[in-house]
Amino acid sequence: AVVSTQSTGTMPMMTVPYQRIHYPYVQAAPAQFYTPVVPPPVVIRDQDIDTIKDMFPDVDKEVIRTVLESKRGNVEGAVADLLQMTGDQAAPPTLPSQPTPPAP
Repeated sequence: AVVSTQSTGTMPMMTVPYQRIHYPYVQAAPAQFYTPVVPPPVVIRDQDIDTIKDMFPDVDKEVIRTVLESKRGNVEGAVADLLQMTGDQAAPPTLPSQPTPPAP
């Protein structure tokens, strides 16, 4: 053992060279102590399915619904995925614009 007075000033400190410090293993908290983050359910509108069905008449509505669910309801993302799935056979469709509300 080596006695060192440099680090503590006036009190000598006993140190052991190359001493390893072992920390206790800490396990993750059990499941009852935390709440898993679950995203809210996706609401797929029939209007969105019909809009995409008009763009892709050869694709089944259930396939369109599944793609929309995978894109969490994002119509533009679903259209891009369907274009990739169909091999870009059709020209890129344009989405109908939202009607502007009348001025008061």
